[in-house]
Amino acid sequence: MKSSFFYYTCNAMSNQMTNWSVQFKNGEELDYQQVFQLYYRPLCYFAQKILKDQTEAEDIVTESFIKLLTTTFNGIHPGELRSFLFAITRNSCIDFLRKQKRILESTKQPAVNHEGDGSILENEMLFAQVLQMIYAEIENLPEQSRHVFKGIYFEGKGTDILAAELSISRQTVLNHKSRAVHLLKTAILKKGIPELVFFLLLFSLKI
Repeated sequence: MKSSFFYYTCNAMSNQMTNWSVQFKNGEELDYQQVFQLYYRPLCYFAQKILKDQTEAEDIVTESFIKLLTTTFNGIHPGELRSFLFAITRNSCIDFLRKQKRILESTKQPAVNHEGDGSILENEMLFAQVLQMIYAEIENLPEQSRHVFKGIYFEGKGTDILAAELSISRQTVLNHKSRAVHLLKTAILKKGIPELVFFLLLFSLKI
């Protein structure tokens, strides 16, 4: 997943909201920053598959998180949060495509249909949900392995840079990377996810 201005802007916003939480019907609360870290990239992956436009996808996902802050969850439980985020993101993507289609029709330009059928959207949502599982498992990695994994896959840092940051050898960085991937794969396979799907999504993480 490509890094972007939108991700860093929304991430900075979430970092400033350490005391903000999402409140639910049963009285339970979830930390906003935790929710952002867990769902942002999977939602971007999902939106990009619908729109075929990375920048618009990230913009729409950012708006989804803004909606999250302004929504009162009187009628749902924490377990329904994922469905809520995917639903509003999907609807926003389709609204964007329909608006784009109307503009193209008004200017006599051929419209490209990115909406696809329901089965395609369903598959992309399933892939995005598996991606969200991977993000959850990343947070369970041992500290240094997690740091190395995020540095390589999320921040695009090289082995030498991470070695200097952590005051460890280059080989130790590679060992941490291998360990992180092995632990993630083991955790995801235990959830019944095929190994090929895991590696396809792992590849999609790299910036």
